[in-house]
Amino acid sequence: GRSINDERLYHFSKEKLISDPAINFFVFGHQHLPLDERIGTDCRLIILGDWIHHFTYAVFDGSDMSLKYYQDSAHE
Repeated sequence: GRSINDERLYHFSKEKLISDPAINFFVFGHQHLPLDERIGTDCRLIILGDWIHHFTYAVFDGSDMSLKYYQDSAHE
């Protein structure tokens, strides 16, 4: 499998976080594998994954974001 260090979005986010440490979330689409990884004390990198194989999406409640996996009896 791929390591988080192989992910260009990880390196982009870490660099951006240095210049703006107030960022709490980096959220990206157009990547097939879902990811929710802490990259700083109060910051997470979230890659949404896809709706074809992983059925993943994110939910933001106003303060926290979580990566969810849609489960439906048609897809089990």
